[in-house]
Amino acid sequence: MSEIAEKPERKYPSIGAKNIVHALLRAGKVLRSPKGIWEVVKSEDSSLKKIYCEYLAVVLALPYIFWFIGKYFVGQSVMTLGVHRWPFERALFAAVLLYLVSLVAVFLLALAAEFLAALLHAPLGRAAALKLVSYSVTPLAFAAILLVLPGMEVVWSLLSLYGVYLLFCGTGSLVSRSN
Repeated sequence: MSEIAEKPERKYPSIGAKNIVHALLRAGKVLRSPKGIWEVVKSEDSSLKKIYCEYLAVVLALPYIFWFIGKYFVGQSVMTLGVHRWPFERALFAAVLLYLVSLVAVFLLALAAEFLAALLHAPLGRAAALKLVSYSVTPLAFAAILLVLPGMEVVWSLLSLYGVYLLFCGTGSLVSRSN
């Protein structure tokens, strides 16, 4: 008798899908209960790579996916010409470029937060600063569904101001005061 080895059932098709689901669930928690999630985030031991790969890369992709759909499929409002659709290559290149620039911008903002915390004698490690900035840009990513519609960039920007509140809540939790 030959035994057939059974493959273990996988909950997710791949590690990437698991990260996407985890990041989106975490982002939902950040948006629903910003004060409660910061204590959980503070207690987690996270490296820069883990924060980028498991949360930030997924969440920051949302605005540019919706932006691409809006520019290529729906089009962009042009004052006197009506709606203009972007060519596929141009829209894709711009979306990827903006995505990469936003990943770098978040890191630079984390460096600025770390520097400002040091000036105020409130130590904040690089990983904690990256967590602070990463979770604060979550409303920006989720309000990005508006980028599908032409002319909604201003409304998207206004809804993204909720991130300032998240930054305020997270600063109190992640920054440890030293006397």
